[in-house]
Amino acid sequence: SFETAPTSAGFLPVEWVDFTATAQKTGVALQWTTGTEYDNDYFILERSEDGRNFEVVEHIESQGDNTSTQHYQYLDTNANRGVNYYRISQKDFSNKT
Repeated sequence: SFETAPTSAGFLPVEWVDFTATAQKTGVALQWTTGTEYDNDYFILERSEDGRNFEVVEHIESQGDNTSTQHYQYLDTNANRGVNYYRISQKDFSNKT
């Protein structure tokens, strides 16, 4: 599941559709979809063992401004053994998260 918070501008720069993590033999496959993106520079993927203390896994470049559905994926080959918690955020061109 994922949550979004309102911005002072009244809209979010990314319309989130889904975000999934699937365990595989070679790591954890992370996939997400956006409906629209405005002023979006890149995504920040983070991982945690306890759901509280997160570390950056990777920065993923976005498709920039667009109004069509975009699909992204990343394979986390350094996932911890056992439970992994993931979160994703986006950074816009104004350096806001």
